Order: sequence, then structure tokens, then C-alpha cells
Amino acid sequence: MNALPFELIERILASALPPAPFAVETVTSSAVSNNPLACWTNWKERRTTLCAISLVCQDWRGWAQRELWRHILVEDDDEALALLRAAALLERAGRPPAGLTEILRCGCPYYVGRVPMSRLGDVLAALQPPERGTGEGIKELWLRAVVLEGFGWAEHLKNLRTLFCENIRIHAPALAQQSAPSQAPLRLPLLRTLVFVLSTVSTVATPFSNQPFPSLELLDYNNFGKLKRFFDCQPSDFSKLRALMPGRHTPVEYFRATNRPEVDGNVSRDWSRRFIDSSTLMPMGLRTDALLSLWLHADMFRQFDSYAAELPPDIREMTWVVDSVYRDIDRDDLEAVIKNEHFRRILARRSSLGWASDPFRPGIVDISVTSRSFKTDLLVRWPDLSRYLNDLLKERDVSLDLTRSESLQQECPDDYSMDLAFLYDAERVLKSTEFWLSPETIAIVTQQRRELRRCEQMRQAGLDPWVEATTEKM
Repeated sequence: MNALPFELIERILASALPPAPFAVETVTSSAVSNNPLACWTNWKERRTTLCAISLVCQDWRGWAQRELWRHILVEDDDEALALLRAAALLERAGRPPAGLTEILRCGCPYYVGRVPMSRLGDVLAALQPPERGTGEGIKELWLRAVVLEGFGWAEHLKNLRTLFCENIRIHAPALAQQSAPSQAPLRLPLLRTLVFVLSTVSTVATPFSNQPFPSLELLDYNNFGKLKRFFDCQPSDFSKLRALMPGRHTPVEYFRATNRPEVDGNVSRDWSRRFIDSSTLMPMGLRTDALLSLWLHADMFRQFDSYAAELPPDIREMTWVVDSVYRDIDRDDLEAVIKNEHFRRILARRSSLGWASDPFRPGIVDISVTSRSFKTDLLVRWPDLSRYLNDLLKERDVSLDLTRSESLQQECPDDYSMDLAFLYDAERVLKSTEFWLSPETIAIVTQQRRELRRCEQMRQAGLDPWVEATTEKM
């Protein structure tokens, strides 16, 4: 074994680590290493495996320690204190861990209630170099079921790509509330993914005042007031938003901001990431730099009339977050959605070529519901609305999917939440849209369309397309 190149040994050791669920791998797009990720589902097994590897020899120990520090999971303040002590020991030994950590997860989703996480700022400082250039430092921070005191920890997040806050409580002491406004405003220029699902946020000062989001593409929040209190964002700040799960009390102007014009001189579009030429898509009424995925909680149905007119025609997929037709939805609310003229406006129309699934139809081509029994329950409770919805979707050739969320929950039980499901589905929509709307795919399908039209014209002229094609080859 020692005769092998160490790069090959590293690959062998990495294969011994427990894999992360596919959903977690999909939403974790900022990891530098290709080795398996750590998450709540596989953390304990991963840590045990790496500790065993570290006991074999000195070379293996170095690799195992780097992997241990690369993904950190801290469940409570006691573990945070132990981590800080280990980091201090390594610092004194001349082997500081700062700069090794890519992703930090804090909290314990399977606890009832929330755990204190008062040392988060110290942990973030210990795991990152004191002087960080652009792109260095921790790239993802996942917080679940924790209580945070103050927002001093936020000053360590400037190079973050993903901020995931689910079921957390933020309380800012009075002293922090008074002193925060005099500090320089914090910025998150690289943030691409933001999940901000809070139970409470008690703060007078705003840590991220006038926060622009030049890189934000995926956004999920449960209450607009809490989002606004923490980030103080404006509609114009969401210039690149491509997937959205809005929360309660969202003003209409924020939906209007997602309906962006094709050409905007004030917005710099990063085409290098998407390799799509917009001039190729415009004649088809298609875009990839617009809002493509929209998730709506059942309580957002009630105000659908107020923002439906502002929804962009570029949405490709819509998901209804409904656990129970009997408990979550009122008849008037559902009827206000499916019979709204703007809901019909953003639905894709049936393909003029008669294709069962034409990816080049502008508008929503797929509606997903998180309740597997949605169709059955809807038919039993309101059969007239069930028939109306089925007829509408059949007329437009739009599919209704009821299985996506359930399969994800079985794959990663400890990491699963509706917010993770949103991120996973959003990444899927973005990647599939970019594939179907790539120049190569468009060229192939455009050629097929020309051939279909040519065959149709020949049939109308009384000619057999197959015979004509065979004659041409001969």
C-alpha cells in the first residue's frame, strides 16, 4: 500500500467515507474538494471513519485531519467549546486549522426545541484566516434549530456562498442594538443561496443595512418582515433571482422585481456561468436568467390576486407546499389561484408540433404538490375544482407531480426539510433548463422542427415523406 502514489491512496481513503445523500451533494455547490461531504445524515459515521484512518500512520493522519476540518458540524455550545480548544492547540503547535474549513453546520435538527449557540462568532473566527481575500474562508453556513445572541457572528460571513437558517431564533441585546448602526455596513457580495426561515428575530438595528444581493439566485424565507429586519433589502437588489419561495406579507413590488426586462443596462449578467446566448432564446420567448422556479405555501394562495399580475412568464415550474387539502386550503383560496387569468397566462401552452413534452414552450410546464394525496383529497372534497384543474392542465399539457418531495424525504431523513427540498428542486430546474436551452440542444431540436414542418408540407401536397427521403438517398 505504501508503494502507491499518495494521490491514489487519497482516492482510496475517500471511497471509504460514507457518501452524503444525493440531495445534499446537489445543493452544496461551493465545495472545493470532490471528496464526500459531511451532513447531519452521515456525520457520526464519517467522523468515526476518519478517526480510525488517522491512527494508521502519519501520512494518513494528515489527510484524515484535513477532511475532519473541511466539514465541521457543531451541535451545541459544548461542542463549540471543544472545537475552539482543539483549534487553539493546533495554533500553538504551528498547524492552525484556519483556511481548511469550507462548510460549517450548527445545531441539531432532531432535538425538540432549539439549542444555544452563543459561540458561533468565535467558531467562525477560529476557522477562517484573519486576513481573507475575496473567495477565501467558509463558503457555506447551515444553522438549524439554534438560538443566537446578537449578530456579531455576521461580520465573518463576507465570502459566504450559502446561508441556510432554519427554525432559528436571533436575539440582539440592547447594547448591540445601540452600537450596531455606527458600524460599517456588512456585505455579502458572493451569496448565491439564502434560506431565512426564522421563528423570531428581536433586533432594532439591522446588521446588513441596505444589503444588495448581486449574486443571489435562490431565495427562501417564511416571513418578509423578518427578512427585511435583518437585511433591509430593496426590490432592485434581487437582480439575478432564479428560484423563489416567498413568505407571508411579501409586498407586491418584490414580485414585480422578478419580472425583469430582457435588456437591463444596470444589471451585469454573468453569462460565463450559463453559456446561454439570449439572442438564440428570445425568438422562442425563453430565458435562463429569469425566475424559473416558484414555490408557494398554501397561505400564499389567499393573496394570489394581489401579486399574480406581476409574475413573470419565464417561470418553468411551480410547486404548491400543501400538506393536507382538508387542513391547509380554503376553497376560495384555491379557486382564486386556478381560475385567475394570470395563472392561465403563465401556464405553458400545448406544443404546436403535438409533442408530449416540448421543453421549448414558454411558461410553466410542470406543477408539483408536496402532498401525495392531493389529487384524491381534492376530488373528494371539491370535485368541481378537481375537474376544472385537471381539464386546464390537460388542455395545456402541463404535468402534475405528487411524488418528488416524498422520495427526497426517504433519501436523507436527518437533513430533510421543506427548505432543503426547495433548494434541491431549484437546482434541478436550473440545471435541466440550462441543458435544454443550451445552444447544442437548441440546434438539434431546431433541425428536427424543420424536418417535421417539411414532412407536414409534403403530406399536404399529397407526397409520402418516407418515399421522398428514400429517393433522395438513392
